[in-house]
Amino acid sequence: MGLYTLFVILILLAAVLMILVVLIQESKGGGLSSNFSSYNSLAGVRKTTDFIEKATWGLAIAMVFFSIVCAWVAPTAVTDSSVTLVPPSLAVYHPANSVDGSSNSSSTGETGTGTVSCKTSLNVRTGAGTNYSLAARLAPGTTVDILEQTKVNGRWWGRTSQGWVCMDYISMSTSKWN
Repeated sequence: MGLYTLFVILILLAAVLMILVVLIQESKGGGLSSNFSSYNSLAGVRKTTDFIEKATWGLAIAMVFFSIVCAWVAPTAVTDSSVTLVPPSLAVYHPANSVDGSSNSSSTGETGTGTVSCKTSLNVRTGAGTNYSLAARLAPGTTVDILEQTKVNGRWWGRTSQGWVCMDYISMSTSKWN
Protein backbone atom coordinates (compact mmCIF):
# COMPACT_ATOMS: atom_id res chain seq x y z
CA MET A 1 0.00 0.00 0.00
CA GLY A 2 1.46 3.33 -1.07
CA LEU A 3 1.75 6.44 1.05
CA TYR A 4 -0.89 8.20 -1.05
CA THR A 5 -3.41 5.39 -0.45
CA LEU A 6 -2.67 5.44 3.28
CA PHE A 7 -3.47 9.17 3.54
CA VAL A 8 -6.66 8.78 1.48
CA ILE A 9 -7.79 6.08 3.93
CA LEU A 10 -6.91 8.33 6.90
CA ILE A 11 -8.93 11.20 5.38
CA LEU A 12 -11.94 8.92 4.90
CA LEU A 13 -11.62 7.58 8.45
CA ALA A 14 -11.43 11.11 9.88
CA ALA A 15 -14.48 12.13 7.80
CA VAL A 16 -16.55 9.19 9.12
CA LEU A 17 -15.51 9.96 12.69
CA MET A 18 -16.39 13.64 12.14
CA ILE A 19 -19.87 12.63 10.96
CA LEU A 20 -20.36 10.50 14.08
CA VAL A 21 -19.16 13.27 16.41
CA VAL A 22 -21.47 15.81 14.76
CA LEU A 23 -24.42 13.41 15.01
CA ILE A 24 -23.77 12.95 18.74
CA GLN A 25 -23.99 16.69 19.30
CA GLU A 26 -27.37 18.33 19.80
CA SER A 27 -27.98 21.59 17.95
CA LYS A 28 -29.27 23.39 21.05
CA GLY A 29 -26.18 22.69 23.08
CA GLY A 30 -27.40 19.65 24.99
CA GLY A 31 -25.60 16.85 23.22
CA LEU A 32 -24.52 13.85 25.23
CA SER A 33 -24.72 15.75 28.47
CA SER A 34 -28.52 16.12 28.23
CA ASN A 35 -28.89 12.34 28.56
CA PHE A 36 -26.89 12.42 31.79
CA SER A 37 -28.67 15.35 33.44
CA SER A 38 -29.39 13.41 36.63
CA TYR A 39 -25.69 12.62 36.95
CA ASN A 40 -24.49 16.23 36.76
CA SER A 41 -22.61 16.07 39.99
CA LEU A 42 -20.99 12.70 39.26
CA ALA A 43 -19.95 12.67 35.56
CA GLY A 44 -19.61 16.38 34.90
CA VAL A 45 -21.70 17.76 32.07
CA ARG A 46 -19.12 20.34 31.04
CA LYS A 47 -16.43 17.67 30.53
CA THR A 48 -18.60 15.79 28.02
CA THR A 49 -19.27 18.94 25.99
CA ASP A 50 -15.58 19.90 26.11
CA PHE A 51 -14.58 16.45 24.85
CA ILE A 52 -17.02 16.60 21.91
CA GLU A 53 -15.87 20.10 20.96
CA LYS A 54 -12.20 19.11 21.15
CA ALA A 55 -12.88 15.96 19.11
CA THR A 56 -14.60 18.04 16.42
CA TRP A 57 -11.68 20.49 16.19
CA GLY A 58 -9.11 17.71 16.32
CA LEU A 59 -10.76 15.79 13.49
CA ALA A 60 -11.12 18.97 11.40
CA ILE A 61 -7.42 19.78 11.86
CA ALA A 62 -6.48 16.16 11.09
CA MET A 63 -8.50 16.21 7.85
CA VAL A 64 -6.82 19.45 6.71
CA PHE A 65 -3.37 18.07 7.59
CA PHE A 66 -4.00 14.73 5.86
CA SER A 67 -5.33 16.54 2.77
CA ILE A 68 -2.19 18.69 2.51
CA VAL A 69 0.11 15.70 2.97
CA CYS A 70 -1.99 13.68 0.48
CA ALA A 71 -1.58 16.41 -2.15
CA TRP A 72 2.16 16.46 -1.48
CA VAL A 73 2.65 12.70 -1.89
CA ALA A 74 0.16 12.29 -4.77
CA PRO A 75 1.60 10.57 -7.82
CA THR A 76 2.36 12.88 -10.73
CA ALA A 77 1.30 12.30 -14.32
CA VAL A 78 4.52 13.58 -15.90
CA THR A 79 7.79 11.69 -15.54
CA ASP A 80 11.25 13.21 -15.22
CA SER A 81 12.06 12.51 -18.86
CA SER A 82 10.75 14.83 -21.54
CA VAL A 83 9.22 12.01 -23.59
CA THR A 84 7.19 9.09 -22.26
CA LEU A 85 6.80 6.46 -24.95
CA VAL A 86 3.89 4.07 -25.26
CA PRO A 87 5.04 0.49 -25.94
CA PRO A 88 5.23 -0.18 -29.71
CA SER A 89 2.68 -2.97 -29.41
CA LEU A 90 0.04 -0.36 -28.41
CA ALA A 91 0.99 2.41 -30.87
CA VAL A 92 -0.08 2.30 -34.51
CA TYR A 93 1.26 5.06 -36.75
CA HIS A 94 -1.10 6.71 -39.25
CA PRO A 95 0.53 8.71 -42.05
CA ALA A 96 -0.99 12.02 -43.18
CA ASN A 97 -2.64 10.57 -46.29
CA SER A 98 -4.80 8.32 -44.11
CA VAL A 99 -5.78 10.89 -41.48
CA ASP A 100 -9.49 10.61 -42.12
CA GLY A 101 -9.91 10.49 -45.89
CA SER A 102 -12.58 13.19 -45.82
CA SER A 103 -12.65 16.73 -47.17
CA ASN A 104 -12.08 18.01 -43.63
CA SER A 105 -8.31 17.59 -43.91
CA SER A 106 -5.62 19.40 -45.90
CA SER A 107 -1.83 19.24 -45.86
CA THR A 108 0.94 21.79 -46.09
CA GLY A 109 4.64 21.51 -46.71
CA GLU A 110 5.59 23.72 -43.74
CA THR A 111 8.28 22.15 -41.56
CA GLY A 112 10.55 23.45 -38.84
CA THR A 113 11.45 23.43 -35.18
CA GLY A 114 9.06 24.26 -32.39
CA THR A 115 8.79 24.21 -28.61
CA VAL A 116 6.01 22.70 -26.49
CA SER A 117 4.25 25.75 -25.03
CA CYS A 118 1.52 24.21 -22.86
CA LYS A 119 1.66 24.15 -19.05
CA THR A 120 1.25 20.38 -18.75
CA SER A 121 2.54 17.52 -20.86
CA LEU A 122 1.48 17.49 -24.52
CA ASN A 123 -0.07 14.30 -25.89
CA VAL A 124 1.58 12.83 -28.97
CA ARG A 125 -0.92 10.78 -30.96
CA THR A 126 -0.59 8.03 -33.55
CA GLY A 127 -2.57 10.11 -36.06
CA ALA A 128 -3.66 13.70 -36.63
CA GLY A 129 -6.68 14.05 -34.33
CA THR A 130 -7.81 13.34 -30.80
CA ASN A 131 -9.56 10.16 -31.93
CA TYR A 132 -6.16 8.47 -32.37
CA SER A 133 -4.43 6.66 -29.52
CA LEU A 134 -1.67 8.12 -27.36
CA ALA A 135 1.88 7.43 -28.58
CA ALA A 136 3.93 9.56 -26.16
CA ARG A 137 3.89 12.69 -24.00
CA LEU A 138 6.15 15.73 -24.34
CA ALA A 139 7.10 17.85 -21.34
CA PRO A 140 6.65 21.64 -21.48
CA GLY A 141 9.64 23.31 -23.13
CA THR A 142 10.61 20.25 -25.19
CA THR A 143 11.99 21.12 -28.64
CA VAL A 144 10.44 19.14 -31.52
CA ASP A 145 11.01 18.94 -35.26
CA ILE A 146 7.79 19.34 -37.21
CA LEU A 147 8.14 17.20 -40.34
CA GLU A 148 4.80 18.19 -41.91
CA GLN A 149 1.51 19.80 -40.96
CA THR A 150 -2.06 18.90 -41.78
CA LYS A 151 -5.37 20.55 -40.95
CA VAL A 152 -8.11 18.27 -39.63
CA ASN A 153 -11.56 19.64 -38.79
CA GLY A 154 -10.24 23.21 -38.55
CA ARG A 155 -7.26 22.39 -36.31
CA TRP A 156 -3.61 22.14 -37.41
CA TRP A 157 -1.61 19.03 -36.47
CA GLY A 158 2.15 18.56 -36.86
CA ARG A 159 3.96 15.28 -37.43
CA THR A 160 7.04 14.68 -35.28
CA SER A 161 9.36 11.69 -35.07
CA GLN A 162 7.18 10.35 -32.21
CA GLY A 163 3.78 10.99 -33.81
CA TRP A 164 1.27 13.83 -34.23
CA VAL A 165 0.86 16.89 -31.96
CA CYS A 166 -1.73 19.65 -31.96
CA MET A 167 -0.03 22.80 -33.29
CA ASP A 168 -2.06 24.98 -30.87
CA TYR A 169 0.50 23.96 -28.25
CA ILE A 170 3.67 24.33 -30.33
CA SER A 171 5.53 27.65 -30.69
CA MET A 172 7.42 27.51 -33.97
CA SER A 173 10.92 29.01 -33.80
CA THR A 174 12.05 28.15 -37.33
CA SER A 175 9.99 27.12 -40.31
CA LYS A 176 10.44 26.55 -43.99
CA TRP A 177 8.28 25.53 -46.92
CA ASN A 178 9.13 22.37 -48.83
